[in-house]
Amino acid sequence: MLLTLILAALAGAFHGTLRPHVADLLARVMDESEAAPLLDVASFACALLAVAILVSLSGLGGNAVVILAGGLAGAFHRPIKAWIMERMG
Repeated sequence: MLLTLILAALAGAFHGTLRPHVADLLARVMDESEAAPLLDVASFACALLAVAILVSLSGLGGNAVVILAGGLAGAFHRPIKAWIMERMG
């Protein structure tokens, strides 16, 4: 479960690198004006889907809630870190 959480956090942190690829894919099926608001959500979903597939194939038995929690923690690690530092300092 810990490995699943770590993989999901990494996927959440680096989902922005998928954005150009997802933009190309969405451009094929939608107008650019319709696809623009969906890019962040779609790239985040693709990153977590990749983790879910990897975890499933490896037999780790990952939980969807753990994958989502790890992905959200990875995606929002900067604001979370800033909030923690503000509280501590």
